[in-house]
Amino acid sequence: MILTGEPLVCIFVEDMGMLLTASVGASCLSVMFTSIMIFPVIRSVFFLFVFVFLMLLFVNPHVSEVT
Repeated sequence: MILTGEPLVCIFVEDMGMLLTASVGASCLSVMFTSIMIFPVIRSVFFLFVFVFLMLLFVNPHVSEVT
């Protein structure tokens, strides 16, 4: 595909940037709304992951010492 002239390329790039920004903004907004809706679930799952990670972190050295 041959594009004639640089202004057309600049316009094309600007349009793609606008589309990308709009889609990213829309996805961020939707993620924000859904996270507000199911925030307690996300928070509990996050704390569960952190708890398991810390438990593994604390348990691993002792396991390696024992073996």
